[in-house]
Amino acid sequence: MTNLFQCYLLLLGFIEETGVDNDTKDILVEALTELYKSKQKLTDFTDDKEKMRDFFLLTKEEFLRSYSYLTEIEYDLTAEAVREYFR
Repeated sequence: MTNLFQCYLLLLGFIEETGVDNDTKDILVEALTELYKSKQKLTDFTDDKEKMRDFFLLTKEEFLRSYSYLTEIEYDLTAEAVREYFR
């Protein structure tokens, strides 16, 4: 786990524990996630046939356990790309 990712998780936990309202919390989490993505250069995995097959067959938790080297952000980016494609 990279130091950047550890910091990201630590800050997400801190945001969750604060007493801010849900709207503010959502804004902070979104901003932190965008910052993390920009630093990590994370992308979706829509071009990987095997992962996409499993993406549609497994729950999010099962998928992330099976592909432990992928982050939840990469999974979420793929889910977003799939939603956009079927829009």
